[in-house]
Amino acid sequence: MQKHSRQISDRRLWLSAFAPALAWALHVSGSYAFVELYCGQLAFMGSAAALWILFSFTALMLLLAIVGCVQCYRNRDVISHDQTGHRRGLFVATSGLLLGIFMVASILMQTFPLMVLPPCI
Repeated sequence: MQKHSRQISDRRLWLSAFAPALAWALHVSGSYAFVELYCGQLAFMGSAAALWILFSFTALMLLLAIVGCVQCYRNRDVISHDQTGHRRGLFVATSGLLLGIFMVASILMQTFPLMVLPPCI
């Protein structure tokens, strides 16, 4: 069993908890803005290029959300093995992990229509 003597800073705790929500918000706003720009002015690029850009952006935002979830899990593990019993930190890490899982699922669900529908309807 590994001894956990490391303390989690409040900054790290809160950044990891909000990283997935930030990734979701950036994904929603960035995707909608790009599709609006593409359909209005950049249609000459072709739908394959637009889909490549959207899928790349989605992959980047998924990576950010997953990294936030992993950090929340690690923070939760360190805090749960800490003998001082920081309940607030454990709550933030656990709720950040659960919210992060939901945000990863939301990003994926927002991407599925791109697989079956063209960007400009």
